[in-house]
Amino acid sequence: MKQQIDTDRFPEWQPFIDAVQQRRPDTGTWCEAWTVRDMVVHQAGNAEELARVLGAHLTGEPVATRGFDEREGLLRAMNEADLWAALHRNMALLNEVAEAADEVPADTDVAWTGRTMKAPWFAEHMREELVLHGWDITGDDAAAQARMAQLWMTTHTVLAVGKPLLTKGVKQLRPGERIEARLRVAGADDVVVSADTDSTSVELAEPDGPATLETDAAARVLLLWGRRPWAGCAPCCPGTEPAYNRAASSVPCLMARLASSSAANAAPPMTCVSIPLRRSSSSKSRTGS
Repeated sequence: MKQQIDTDRFPEWQPFIDAVQQRRPDTGTWCEAWTVRDMVVHQAGNAEELARVLGAHLTGEPVATRGFDEREGLLRAMNEADLWAALHRNMALLNEVAEAADEVPADTDVAWTGRTMKAPWFAEHMREELVLHGWDITGDDAAAQARMAQLWMTTHTVLAVGKPLLTKGVKQLRPGERIEARLRVAGADDVVVSADTDSTSVELAEPDGPATLETDAAARVLLLWGRRPWAGCAPCCPGTEPAYNRAASSVPCLMARLASSSAANAAPPMTCVSIPLRRSSSSKSRTGS
């Protein structure tokens, strides 16, 4: 049977596989310590798991989301040809399941990784993974930046993924410490983050009062995902580079440093835009996104 991957449903699919095919599997990326091959493994595992969980919900037999090690273990052991085939096969399966999900109400809640996502978000989440990790492979070229800057990327990141992105950093907060930050892009809603040791919140809100940071849409999405869109941009943002570098490992760490820095120094909002970057070389350790 021919594998069908609808590029209208997944318009980011072709740019992602093009980026992969133009590089060696062991080429480093901007997702720290991940190679291009790691990205293919991750995407094949994402597509399979999104299809598995959504498909099980549609048949009335819900299943729990598997962790990365479980879903990616067999993929990591494959040779390049088998891994490439698995990526295409799993994307085709997700395409089939997403098409079936078109028949259920759009506000249907489906369990996913300790929370729920709306049924249409499953395909959208795969699209976001393709955009994000495509940027990790190519760096900040014009097409990758344009895909990252789309409004739906920010909306999905905040509504569908925001709280999980905060989990790691919250563990680093001290008892009684609270962070609040407002990330602003001209002509769009602010992303407002608050967290303490007991609770976290990330939401979209109308611009109000001073911003903690003003940037562009692509850089804001990258920032939320823990990337370093401003690496090396100290000349355009004097005095801000240390704050960005300290913050890059996780969103709450970032927000804590930015918020405390702004409050302590009574400084105007930091402003910066993403700039062209080169791919990083891979390292021995491997971290997820």
